[in-house]
Amino acid sequence: MEGLAKNEHLLFLVLHKFQALDPAFQPSDYLTDAGKRGFAAAITSCPLPGDPTIPFDDVLKVMPDRAKTESMEEYPTLRFAQPVFIGTGLADTAAAPEFQYGIASAACREGSIVETHYYPGQDHGGTVNASLIDSVPFVKKLFAGQPITENCATLKAPPTIK
Repeated sequence: MEGLAKNEHLLFLVLHKFQALDPAFQPSDYLTDAGKRGFAAAITSCPLPGDPTIPFDDVLKVMPDRAKTESMEEYPTLRFAQPVFIGTGLADTAAAPEFQYGIASAACREGSIVETHYYPGQDHGGTVNASLIDSVPFVKKLFAGQPITENCATLKAPPTIK
């Protein structure tokens, strides 16, 4: 099967979110056969640079109305029982830094313990390795039962990259 371009991958993740929020929502009602295969693959994969992609027009029969509104990036609550690490690549085009900031901010407002870090020059895939300097100690603290120091009070919007 062909890979997923970043936009298709994001669309599929949004469709998964709609389904999680509303079990009556059926993504298959909106997807072509190629789109259904991509939707199934999106839950376990990320697009890689150079991957062949499914043309966006070939995955949807019709755009769900709820995906046409700005509220598609809103969550009913982001109160997490466990601390959350958010590593954001400032060159990420698959999960835009401003959206990741919005999620971190919303989780902080709900009282979640959130540790957020920005990684200049890193795209979606590059952020994984760049974040190891922060994410590995975060996970080690969790496994050791040590407290996580959230940085919600000092969280700032990511700088605009031009």
